[in-house]
Amino acid sequence: MSQCRKQEKGTKRLNVIIIVGVSLLVVYGLISRNNKLKNSDVTVCTIVDFGYASGGSGLRPKVVKYEYIVNGKLYNENSSYPHDNTVKIGDCYKLKYCIDDPKVTEVLFEYGKVECKDAK
Repeated sequence: MSQCRKQEKGTKRLNVIIIVGVSLLVVYGLISRNNKLKNSDVTVCTIVDFGYASGGSGLRPKVVKYEYIVNGKLYNENSSYPHDNTVKIGDCYKLKYCIDDPKVTEVLFEYGKVECKDAK
């Protein structure tokens, strides 16, 4: 019986270590992304597809795929978006991107839809 308790304690410790490790990676990624976006500019992106994130179980976040042009180059990225947001293919939104790494972006849904004339 004591052998089972030792295994349970070991499993619990391992789970805690894994959760803490993953949490630290997520926080590091968010901080790194936010630091990159300090040196940013704004353009317009066009929604080209949307759906749900693949894989995993349980609730999957909604994901939009969008494209935008920076310095004449077309980029395609994806991002999660608010569940109460009604996004349609072809809609355009302001997009904040890192000047040094244009693949680092943030769709500015809070500003609502914008005219697509500046987009692709």
